[in-house]
Amino acid sequence: MAEKRNWFSKPVSALCISIGALVASLFLIFNAQGGFNGTEDVSYMVTLRDYGVEAREMERKAAIPLEDALSSISGINKVITLSENSRVRAYAVFRRDKTNKHAYDAVREAAQRVYEIMPSSSQRPEIGSSNDSFIPVWIAAISGSPDGDYLEKVLKPALNSIEGVGEVEVSGSGIAEIIIIPDLKKIAALGLSPSAIASVLASNDGLYMGGRIQSGSREIPVIMDGRYPDLASLGNALIPISSGAAIKLKDIADLREEEREGEVLSRLDGKKTAVISIIPSSDANLGRLSRAIKVELAKFKNKFKNDYFEMNILSDRGAEEGSAFCSALIAALEASILVALASILLTRNKGSRSSGFVCAAAIPIVWIISAAMLSLFGFVPDRKLLAGLSVGIGTAADAAILCAEGFGNCRNAREGRKILSRLAPALVSGAATTIAALFPLAKFKLAEDISIIVLALGTVTMVSLIAALTVLPPLFLWDKKDDLSYSRTKSFPIINRIQRKGVRFFAFMIKSCIKNPLIFVLVALFITIMGIIVLIFSGADISASESRDSVYARVEFEGGFSKEEADKLLAFWVLDIKSNEGIKSVQTSARTGSSQILVNFDPLKIKSAEVRELLRSIKVPGGFLYIPETSMNERIWEITVSGDDDFRCRELAKKAASLCVPLPLVQETILNFKEGSPRLSLLPFRDKLAEEGLSFSGLADSVRRGVHGPVIYKRSGEKGEIDVRLKLSKEMTADDINHLPLAIRNQGYSWVQSLTSEYRDHELSLIRREDRRRTASFSIRTQPMDPRVVRDNVMEIIKGIELPPGYALEFDREAIKKAEILSGTGFLFILALFFCYIVIAAANESFSLPFLVLSVVPPSLAIPVSILSIVNISINASVACSLVAVSGMAVNASVLIAGEFRQFFVDKRFINQREFYNSLRNRLPCLLATTGTTLAGAIPFIFLRDGSNSFIRILSVVTLLGVGSSFIFALILVPSLICIFLNPKHTGKELLLGV
Repeated sequence: MAEKRNWFSKPVSALCISIGALVASLFLIFNAQGGFNGTEDVSYMVTLRDYGVEAREMERKAAIPLEDALSSISGINKVITLSENSRVRAYAVFRRDKTNKHAYDAVREAAQRVYEIMPSSSQRPEIGSSNDSFIPVWIAAISGSPDGDYLEKVLKPALNSIEGVGEVEVSGSGIAEIIIIPDLKKIAALGLSPSAIASVLASNDGLYMGGRIQSGSREIPVIMDGRYPDLASLGNALIPISSGAAIKLKDIADLREEEREGEVLSRLDGKKTAVISIIPSSDANLGRLSRAIKVELAKFKNKFKNDYFEMNILSDRGAEEGSAFCSALIAALEASILVALASILLTRNKGSRSSGFVCAAAIPIVWIISAAMLSLFGFVPDRKLLAGLSVGIGTAADAAILCAEGFGNCRNAREGRKILSRLAPALVSGAATTIAALFPLAKFKLAEDISIIVLALGTVTMVSLIAALTVLPPLFLWDKKDDLSYSRTKSFPIINRIQRKGVRFFAFMIKSCIKNPLIFVLVALFITIMGIIVLIFSGADISASESRDSVYARVEFEGGFSKEEADKLLAFWVLDIKSNEGIKSVQTSARTGSSQILVNFDPLKIKSAEVRELLRSIKVPGGFLYIPETSMNERIWEITVSGDDDFRCRELAKKAASLCVPLPLVQETILNFKEGSPRLSLLPFRDKLAEEGLSFSGLADSVRRGVHGPVIYKRSGEKGEIDVRLKLSKEMTADDINHLPLAIRNQGYSWVQSLTSEYRDHELSLIRREDRRRTASFSIRTQPMDPRVVRDNVMEIIKGIELPPGYALEFDREAIKKAEILSGTGFLFILALFFCYIVIAAANESFSLPFLVLSVVPPSLAIPVSILSIVNISINASVACSLVAVSGMAVNASVLIAGEFRQFFVDKRFINQREFYNSLRNRLPCLLATTGTTLAGAIPFIFLRDGSNSFIRILSVVTLLGVGSSFIFALILVPSLICIFLNPKHTGKELLLGV
């Protein structure tokens, strides 16, 4: 009777399952839709505009009501408002949880309620999801056919609708509007006031619903359409006068339609242009955002395909992310190939020749299936997933190598079952120790890359374990027969010589460990102590990233400095910057009192740090240039004063900033506020107003229309809404204001200067409020260091400042919070070791063996810590988390060595000379194979050049140094400890004879 076949004798079934899983995984990867949004807080930005209104008035009528409306929303975490001339921006930060999924609708309703109580001249609120960096990630210059109206009303809303876009700003252009400039003497002689003209036009140029009437079985809407068809018709509008007659608007005023002067004047390399800037939302995927913008702009460009049109992309962080992804993808392919080749070379003597090829083929299959599983849960394959999968695949290959070793001498399927039962505990414990070390990092929120990479590492480890326990054994036993005798695999002479030298060196190391075990233990202890000292003195640095080919800067001028003058100064300054080698383009955006600059450069010709120093060295005439972005060599910290009075907050901040200037660690001090522009205040002579029969509101209205010319109403037409503004003069000076005529009794007129007195001071340029309190802040620039060290130095020198009751001075809250979290990685490391101890103890039924296994972890990780410190790489979140993640990988080498001595630890008996050497010699090939594949998976990622891949490079470096060190310490420290603890009374002579 034929023997019933078991799973180990069904290699075809195993192969078919593997191929099916591979095809299904590829399908899932190519159809991944994403959906994972991280754990960061969600923030929305509301912008309200009322042109011509000063900052304090915008705070009173827009910022404070908006704060009240937003603070009442459930789930709100923080509200920040910025009030400046003509504009208020409010940032509402929500905790990311299930309770705020309708937060956007609530923010929109709150903004609409505030807009409805604002004056009719206010613009509709702009709402978007944004982050609080205020730094654009996508900037483009547009020249050619599109006018400002099209950019503002068509392109801007289209870009705002893209998922991941927070705020879109169009500069260098303006929307169309109708300007009405009356003849002041004529209207004064006729007894007309500007407000009366505005009221007549607003009430007669409109579209109203009259309701619905019933006509048989149908309802017919009734529309009251009083709109003037065009500008000429509007000029014929009749304006009633006091005599009972009416006069045409065009007879007393000049009408024209023109493009509103933009708030910002933009240039590219000195030439005027329109510029579009995009700030991302708090949870935007930059790579996906960049691709979506490209698709949307292609539609826009096709509209003008017959006209001259040019778009120059100045900065695209999403494209940089895409470039980083491509680099990571190439590195992942290289890592997979290296691991596969290493598997073939290092398992070539493990039985049949097919074992190496099965082991190599398993590597990419495990890699792809792991990626598919992550895609199934909403993770789109990106550079972080690729790095986690590829760095982990080297460790995950250990399972395949152990299987190849175990089944190498297996003769048939019956033996296969026994071998798998012997291998299963080792396979499970190896995977469990890696996952156990990663578990504490699962909820680590300091570095955005951590959770995804950790998840990828854990997934690939788990998939490789499942493959090793299921489909790999039948494939390894495919060509096994009972009567099969294996011949030694053909080898090359040079390989044989290397192997012989390696074995001799191994014998020498074992001999040294047996002879002087205490020396190696003390060396490992010394290295561990040195690593701890380096960690203590390095502190907790907050990691930073920088753009690979662009630098963003700001220039502050005196308050009220005109944008036209700033634009001219920057045009000449750009010529000096462009004359330097490596500078590709310089884009400037000038606004009243300040400007923004974006410098694009060739990273192959000039470094980012050199560009930053270049910008600081070439002075902007009359301006102060500073770079708000941190870099790999710079950190910026913010110190904030909060209280009830903004003037007092600013005085305290100035005093604190002046005290910080002499500090040795401070490279630059920047006030985040400045004195506003000069302000002219007009105070009424109330007795004269009463004599002339005038009200102060009428006087103020005339002056406001003379200087600013507010929107009197929004005119509806085929192209949408267009603002109609009534302005008394095109441009006005202080003298012009004094000579504004005002209609008085008896059809005469008087002048503003005869009814008012002047008072001059300075206005506030910006009012910042956080959680309903006014704030003022300054920033300091230092080298990379622990923010708590900076805080202690700063707070020590400014402790003498007396703060009024209710006022507070706080060092960078977010930086300190991140530093505290980073310091907690020490606890995560201990927790990771604890989980590893539990797994090893459970797998080996021993409480003492895990201590032997884990002894290699501290010195193995002290090596990369010391080397990174020597090359001036700070111990930041990336390094700390890499150390914790690699601690699980570092255990695997010592597990293989100590596992051979498990029974001796259980029996608590000594080891004779032959047992000691043979146990170590038997594990050496497998130890070389597992270590080699892990290093092969990490090597390609070390050479990634993109700045976005900095964490991936650090993880690879720590993996290479940590796992490589663990291999060495597994060979010298573990045997030394065995000699000390299992043979405490032996001199080592007996063991030396065995070697």
